Amino acid sequence: DNGRVHGDIKPDNIGIKNDRFLLLDFGICRPAEEFSRASTPTGSVRTRAPELLSSHRYIDPPKTDVWALGATVFNALVGRFPLIDGNEVVPRISTPAARNEFERELVRRIEHDWQRWVDLDGVQAPLRDILARMLDRDVERRPTSSELLARIEAELPAFLRTIRGAAAPAS
Repeated sequence: DNGRVHGDIKPDNIGIKNDRFLLLDFGICRPAEEFSRASTPTGSVRTRAPELLSSHRYIDPPKTDVWALGATVFNALVGRFPLIDGNEVVPRISTPAARNEFERELVRRIEHDWQRWVDLDGVQAPLRDILARMLDRDVERRPTSSELLARIEAELPAFLRTIRGAAAPAS
């Protein structure tokens, strides 16, 4: 909401300090208006928003960060990233032909196998509902960061207390 886009949210760029998660590595962070429709997509292919894979353009740049955070949470909960099999290796950028072929396969998955690759059935509600919004294929339906925060603050505290209570040892 401060008008900037991180551009590379992924597990490697999230740290923990004093039990709080911190976003790290602001090397490609810049004002949202600098991520134009003509800009080359940035960030890890593992957490790249579907519109950046299929059309190679930014439609609503801040919402690409919402997708990337959702993909990171999905990975933590499901054990793989959306659109990527758990044992699949993403080709490095230094092998452009293999990387291009892999990205074409991701586009095929977006267009033809979405439900299979972005399956949230194993995620508990209400987290599933929030994650589904974050990972919405349609950028117009994906929440802004402030909408996401409001929903998390409204829906997750009771869920988290329930989880913590279930994990507490019996007295």
